[in-house]
Amino acid sequence: MGIFDFLKTKNNKIDVFAYSDKLFNEGNYHEAIRVLDIAIETEPSNWYSYFKKGKCYQYLNDFSKAIEIYKKGQKIEDNFDLNRGLGECYLMTEQWQSGKNALLKTYSLLLDLEKGPSSNIVNKKIIPNDKANILNNLAIAVYNLDEIEDAIKYSEDGIKFDPNFAGNYRILGTILLDYDNLKGIKLLKQAASLGDEMAKTILNDIL
Repeated sequence: MGIFDFLKTKNNKIDVFAYSDKLFNEGNYHEAIRVLDIAIETEPSNWYSYFKKGKCYQYLNDFSKAIEIYKKGQKIEDNFDLNRGLGECYLMTEQWQSGKNALLKTYSLLLDLEKGPSSNIVNKKIIPNDKANILNNLAIAVYNLDEIEDAIKYSEDGIKFDPNFAGNYRILGTILLDYDNLKGIKLLKQAASLGDEMAKTILNDIL
């Protein structure tokens, strides 16, 4: 059965969105991109297709292509998901200032979602983890821009939001190590205890 035959089996209608999600969740990113191209051709004003296509390229480590796709989606709707994807890809390509800008917007949009009705976000219970994750990425961006005080603040705030998110302990511990602060080792050990492999590597190198 060909791809188009599969898509037309349900009431002879193309359910490209559900099928692309299925492929994405299975890790079949190349095939998901093919289906999402159909979705974009069928409904070019739907931002979600660009978001999922960008996420596919992101998971394939083609960050430049992901950025290109996310930006196309932004022209339709400049929302939380697309900005988050952009921020993550900018970090992976060491575009620190662009990453900072995208992540600051992402964080602001998340706060707006948090204040709004429950229908605006799938699961409000995950917001603390989302905050911790975004603040961790922000800390990485500003640390590489030598904005150390902001990096410390973002990391500390991230730990407050989700004390089980390892990344903020790692970046804060790394910063404090730069100042020969023994607290840095303690924070790195905390990150390692939460499963952070990078923190374990750093500790193995210094202990």
